[in-house]
Amino acid sequence: RKLIVLDLNGTLVLRSAHQKRNPYVNPTQQRPLRTVHPRPYLSSFVSFVLHPDTKKWLDVMVWSSAQPHSVDDMVQKSFKERRKELKAVWARDTLGLSGDDYYQKTQTVKDLEKPPSLTLEEDKPRHSAKTTLLVDDSPLKAILQPWNHLCIPEYVQEMRRLDLAQRASGSNSASASAPSSASVSSNELVQEKPDVQLPESTSAVGNRRASDEPAPVEAPIQYDPTLLAVIGILDHLKHEENVASWMHSGGLLHAPTSASSSSSTPTLDHTNKQKLWFEHPTVLAYWASRGREALQQLELEVTSGVE
Repeated sequence: RKLIVLDLNGTLVLRSAHQKRNPYVNPTQQRPLRTVHPRPYLSSFVSFVLHPDTKKWLDVMVWSSAQPHSVDDMVQKSFKERRKELKAVWARDTLGLSGDDYYQKTQTVKDLEKPPSLTLEEDKPRHSAKTTLLVDDSPLKAILQPWNHLCIPEYVQEMRRLDLAQRASGSNSASASAPSSASVSSNELVQEKPDVQLPESTSAVGNRRASDEPAPVEAPIQYDPTLLAVIGILDHLKHEENVASWMHSGGLLHAPTSASSSSSTPTLDHTNKQKLWFEHPTVLAYWASRGREALQQLELEVTSGVE
């Protein structure tokens, strides 16, 4: 079995900016809830990770550095009535912060040795570094176990603006450009099909279902495809014995880029400034295609949910 640990803000959803705090108000006073916008394909992602077939090999939990009342709100808007199917929901009060740090914006770290204790098998933790994956937009959050971290681009307001522009125009090009903070160009965000031909098993996505009946095909990806790519990566990891070893060996970048070449891309290296996996357009497109295929194998809809 595998365990996926999900961040919320910037990963699954985007929250509106904080209202400016009155300097004379007690800093421990609970701040108002912020508007929450789902990342594209969030509903499809939730349907996949909580599908009965997926739950046979995957445990799912949420771990956010936000305060509990904010986490409750984001989880409710992300998972709705399926929240009860999560193994756990952890918030800022689980990070071991001091009183002052708890109420201030400070760097936090998620120690992935803690979540495995949630599920026991014969009185021993079921999960370990071999089976645990943190999906988070912040590399610093996973500094203790970098090879158990699937870093994804932070979903920020500019990316949402681009998605809304795509929805309004109904085309694959928009006048807006993606933010530099996400290190992804607008072409990478809106383009699903790479410039090179992928193997038939992964490029012919959307043309069939498990039942061999014609499936309704959504238009080529116009929106941020990150969560589709995460689905594709998870679907692959269910067959890997050691998550950390696969990540360390550069498994993310070994996605085939042509029918005749499967491992010519460089391996990931967290010690230098090499590109991250999602900064390679063909790699992002490959995993997004795998994600679409995984959804269709379970007869789940590929729904962007941008509104």
